[in-house]
Amino acid sequence: MYFENRILYFVMLLVFSASCSVKEERIACPCNLYLAMPEPVPGSGIVAWEMSAQSFRDSGVLSYEMWPDGFLFSVPKSDLRVNMLLVGNSAEFDGDGMVIPEGKDCPYVYSYAVALGCQADEERETIVLHKKYALLYCYARRDDSLTGGVRFEVTGNVRGYTVTAAPRAGNFRYDLEMKQVSTSQVAGCVSLPAQVDGSLRLNVVSQDGSLLRSFAIGEYILRSDYNWGAEDLEDIRIEVDIVHSSLWLYSSDKVTRYFTVDL
Repeated sequence: MYFENRILYFVMLLVFSASCSVKEERIACPCNLYLAMPEPVPGSGIVAWEMSAQSFRDSGVLSYEMWPDGFLFSVPKSDLRVNMLLVGNSAEFDGDGMVIPEGKDCPYVYSYAVALGCQADEERETIVLHKKYALLYCYARRDDSLTGGVRFEVTGNVRGYTVTAAPRAGNFRYDLEMKQVSTSQVAGCVSLPAQVDGSLRLNVVSQDGSLLRSFAIGEYILRSDYNWGAEDLEDIRIEVDIVHSSLWLYSSDKVTRYFTVDL
C-alpha cells in the first residue's frame, strides 16, 4: 500500500507541475504542498481541512483511508495557514466542522495546525497530530438497592469541534454501558471532547427517568487542575460511591490521585 501511494503521489505531482509551463515565471506557478503522515492512525476516518493565505482560502473533507500516507495540495506561493481534523467515521460534518451525533460519544479526534512559508515549487511537511479527545473511565461502587435497573449518563455543553479544533457549543448526552468488573464495582467509559466550562455531569437515572443522583464532575475535574486546553488531552478516571456520595478523581495516564471530595 505504501509503494502504491508513493506512485500516486508522484503521478499527481507531475499532473500539478504540468499545469505550469516552463516558459512562465516560476513565481506564478503554484506550490505543490505534500503533508506526510508519520505513521498510520488505527481505524478509518475523515479528514477535514482548511487553508488560508492572503487572497486565498480553501477547505474540504477527505477520506483518510484514501490517503493514509499523506495529502497533496496545490496552493499559491505565499505564507499559508493549515488546519486539519482527523476524525473517526461516527462524526458528522457541516460547514463549521464536526458534530457529535445525539446519543453518541466523541469519536477519536486528532488536530494539526501549522503556519508555512510556501515559496518553492514543492514543499513537504510532516504532520504532527494532537489528541483532542479524553476517555473518561467511570467506576461506581455497586449497590443492589441503587444500581439494579438504573442507568448512568454523562451530559455536557460541547458537541464537536471547528476545523481549527475549537470546541463547539451544543447538547451532549451519552448513556454509559456499565459492566460489573468486580464484586463491588461496575464500570463504563465515555469519550469526551475538550470542555469549555464545568458543566459536565454524571447522572444516575432510574428506569422511569427519575434523577437519583447527579455529580458535578466537570467542576471537580477543573478543581483538579486538569487542562482541557492542553495540546494532547489526558484520559481521566473517576470512582464514585453513590450511596455515600463521595468521588475520587485520578489521572489515568499517571495514575495520580488528585483529590477526594465528599458530595
